Amino acid sequence: ARLSTTNIPAGIDASEIFTQSNLTTKITTQPTLAQTAYYNDPAYGSSGPLPMKVGQETTFTMHWQMTNPGNDVSGAKIVGTLQPGVTWKNIVSAGQGQNQPTYNKNTSQVIWDMGVLPHGVGVGLPKYEATFQISVKPSVNQQGQTLTLMKSTSFSGTDSFTRQNIVVPASDLTSQDLVDRPGEGTVQ
Repeated sequence: ARLSTTNIPAGIDASEIFTQSNLTTKITTQPTLAQTAYYNDPAYGSSGPLPMKVGQETTFTMHWQMTNPGNDVSGAKIVGTLQPGVTWKNIVSAGQGQNQPTYNKNTSQVIWDMGVLPHGVGVGLPKYEATFQISVKPSVNQQGQTLTLMKSTSFSGTDSFTRQNIVVPASDLTSQDLVDRPGEGTVQ
């Protein structure tokens, strides 16, 4: 920005007086996290009854998808917590060249450490996606209830251009939130 005037006070030998200033605005990226669950996943199929039945194991496939229209994000990872009674099946996959999610049995956390989430993922480049299987074997005291499968899921990292910390939370995921069988998640 530049502000100038040709109205010069007496005693100043100049044809113009001006001031100028520069302002740089860095825009932080806004990645998005989609967390979904399937009963009958196209890649993995299904096993167990749905609606779920007391004492019988039902398997679900979880999907985490990331898009990132802006700057690269370093230290990019997603962490979510499996709820009591939800079992990690150790069947995982991720896109080509991407790290696979891991499970910490001490904290019940699923962790997908992506390293760097490049700019343009999900916009000009394919989305980053990881899948993993979990299972539930409902107990008698869960009959008639909807089960929470995954809680406190969030993406975190640092914008490589602005150096701002990024946190993108996801909603808790229940057995009623299945993409292919919504509303059928009550234990029978």
